Amino acid sequence: MTILYSTQDRIPVEIDDMVFYFAPFSQKQKMEFITKIQSAKDSPEKLIASTIDMLKVSLKKVDGITRPNGENWILKLDEQNKVSDESIDELMNLSCINEIFTIAGCFVNSIPKEGVILNPQTGEPLKGVKVKKT
Repeated sequence: MTILYSTQDRIPVEIDDMVFYFAPFSQKQKMEFITKIQSAKDSPEKLIASTIDMLKVSLKKVDGITRPNGENWILKLDEQNKVSDESIDELMNLSCINEIFTIAGCFVNSIPKEGVILNPQTGEPLKGVKVKKT
């Protein structure tokens, strides 16, 4: 059976021992990000900025990350329900940041129905990454 997600749903994606919860993109957001990415092909800075913007819009919650003092790390969202710059700066220190960016980018096209997220360059499943059943 096919699952159809609304933009209010949260899709849990496991990366190693962490879980990242993504919101599906709206049609308007998809068009905006596809246009941004296509126009940024010759500018690495614009491409990175577009990728960060996709993550800011789609990521809504993270479980399984702790601070050095043992407290749970909490993703901060701004008043527009987007990931804060502070949280983006901190997430950029994770060894799996490329996988996180890839997930956000893949979700612009569609939500994978097999529960596996493929690397768009190789077509191979991302190692250590899977969409959890909700």
